[in-house]
Amino acid sequence: MKKLSILISFLFCGIVTVANTNLHPKSHTYPSAIIFTEQHIDFAIYPDGQFDFYIQNSKPNAQLVINTPHVNISFNSGYNYNPYIQYDDFGAVIQIENVPIFYDYYGRVSRIGNIFIDYNLGRLQRVGNMYLVYNPAGIFMGYQGYINPYNRTYVYNPQHKHFRKPPVQHRIVYTSPYRSYYQPKRKSYKSFKKYYKNNTDAYPRSYYKPSDAVTTYHRGRSNLNKTSSNREVYDYNNRTSRKRNTASSNRTNTTKFQNQPKYNRAATRSSRNHDATKNNRQRSSKNARTQHRRTANGRSKSSNRI
Repeated sequence: MKKLSILISFLFCGIVTVANTNLHPKSHTYPSAIIFTEQHIDFAIYPDGQFDFYIQNSKPNAQLVINTPHVNISFNSGYNYNPYIQYDDFGAVIQIENVPIFYDYYGRVSRIGNIFIDYNLGRLQRVGNMYLVYNPAGIFMGYQGYINPYNRTYVYNPQHKHFRKPPVQHRIVYTSPYRSYYQPKRKSYKSFKKYYKNNTDAYPRSYYKPSDAVTTYHRGRSNLNKTSSNREVYDYNNRTSRKRNTASSNRTNTTKFQNQPKYNRAATRSSRNHDATKNNRQRSSKNARTQHRRTANGRSKSSNRI
């Protein structure tokens, strides 16, 4: 019995050790925000759902100034990225170049490009395939997994020290679900560049606050049938899927015709020509019979009058 107890103790210790090896401790993890790269854009996600970003190679001679204090490198630190970003009616960034950004009901970021973000009990819980671990008191302890194959762990860069939360007057995260029925409109980056070039005087603009009485949406619409977050992601994915399916269908049909043997093509054309000739003969025969009946009827009427 004593040996059995010792064996069980060793097994339990081994299980605990394996579980702890999968948990990356806080001391070896990200700084105050979860930082990753999506399409040459560095993002910093904060636990409350706010975020900051930095577009690589967008600022001339950026490497010469990243170590200089009080330099505006990131979006929230004051650098003007307006030529690259689209806003909605509440001032939220909904697209950066070709990277779409989605939000939940409260204005917390829920998706950046192909990276999905979840929350639990008001705390950041998942970023891509990486899960954040908290103790029962709600204190962050570490993380498990990694965001995606391109962001397996945090890699320090000097410009990351410029990431910060947005100023209070520019925050879009609230305790009320003000985006429940709101669906923003996006343009393709190509169309947006053309639009921005012809409307540079239109930025910056005033935006609605959740407490404002909205009269008209200019960069989105109200969708009372379905909630905005799910509907917005569905519409975006559906449009992309339709474009891909249409292009794939066109390519498939073209390939099938091109791969068809020449004698099959000739037989198909010959069959179509034969059907057309047959139909023309049938029409001509029908027209001749109709004309014959009309002539016979005309003669019969004339003999009756006589």
